Amino acid sequence: MRTTNPQLHRRRALLLFGLLVAVATLAASAACDAARASAPSGFVGTVLPFASRCGLLDHGDGCLSDQDLDRMQEAHVRIVRWGFRWSRVQPLRLLPPDWRVTDAVIGSLANRGISVLPVLTAPPSWAAKTHRTPPLDSPAARDGWRRFVTAAVDRYGLGGEFWKSRYGRLFPGGPIRPITSWQVWNEQNLGKTFPPRPSPHRYSKLVRITDDAVETQDPNARVVLGGMPGYVHPRAWVYLDHLYRQPGIKGRFDAVALHPYAPDVRHVKLQIERVRLVMRAHHDAHSPLWITELGWGSESADWFGINVGGQGQKRMLKRAFSGLVARRHRWRLAHVFWFDWRDPRRGWVAAASANPLACSHTPRNRSRPGTPSSESPNPLARRQRS
Repeated sequence: MRTTNPQLHRRRALLLFGLLVAVATLAASAACDAARASAPSGFVGTVLPFASRCGLLDHGDGCLSDQDLDRMQEAHVRIVRWGFRWSRVQPLRLLPPDWRVTDAVIGSLANRGISVLPVLTAPPSWAAKTHRTPPLDSPAARDGWRRFVTAAVDRYGLGGEFWKSRYGRLFPGGPIRPITSWQVWNEQNLGKTFPPRPSPHRYSKLVRITDDAVETQDPNARVVLGGMPGYVHPRAWVYLDHLYRQPGIKGRFDAVALHPYAPDVRHVKLQIERVRLVMRAHHDAHSPLWITELGWGSESADWFGINVGGQGQKRMLKRAFSGLVARRHRWRLAHVFWFDWRDPRRGWVAAASANPLACSHTPRNRSRPGTPSSESPNPLARRQRS
């Protein structure tokens, strides 16, 4: 059961993410032999469920608040994953981009020393049938996406216009945290998030357009594939295998991303191993793997094995993240993001509730997992273009 005491919520929020950071920095010595190095600062991050910053266009409990920022800073959060929604920037085709929402979110986080991994997603209604439909079905949609990504990288990337001008006015003397990695879509191997159906061929078109746009503004920025849940149809590793078979795609991204939800740590590891096998089979073993979502819910245990209760959540957190830190070099893991920063309202996965429980929620609608039938270069380095 969740407590309704706000002070207990606050303590639990800091405790859970603090535990993540402690696991990331100390697990190697606590659980592994001394030869394994601990993870660097920023290896562990969290996912933000908010579309905007409180006080700008939104109010209430579904936006990024000062309280959230304070707690993240207290918990030593160094990186977050956030949905960079095109529909929020340019809802109308004939109007120029409106960066107020993204300026507020990215600037507020940077001012606290927190970097952002943006998930490029959510086209406006003039570019796609739904916010989940990839903008590929017309020249206007494709060109609009290219312009959106180009403008975003120009504004928030290394040496971007935001950091040169407006950021200094909003946050005088604040630390600059340019965006250096861009994630292309989310869970593209699911029909509900890549309608009408998952298609490696269509997704490869989106990756190419995005990569071209990123490359024109910041040749050193990284393009990260959208995070894929493993035990769905198609399996993440099957989808990835088909994606690699698309002509010329391997030179268009710098990292693979996985969402290895599972009822136990063994199946988390199996999913990572299966994805790594596919990467090696396609001669891409040197590329890093990002875990851009992972977690267990604090609700009472259920038959899916994803909600495990408060104590179960703590136990699974320690086991999973200790193992990920210990195998960080073997699996070439760049980052791991806990899903997500706050519990949602009951019955609504997409937004946050008034009771912030840092790192204490996973989706209730995940499919039940099935049973699945030495890399030294810098895992954050940009691949060489062919």
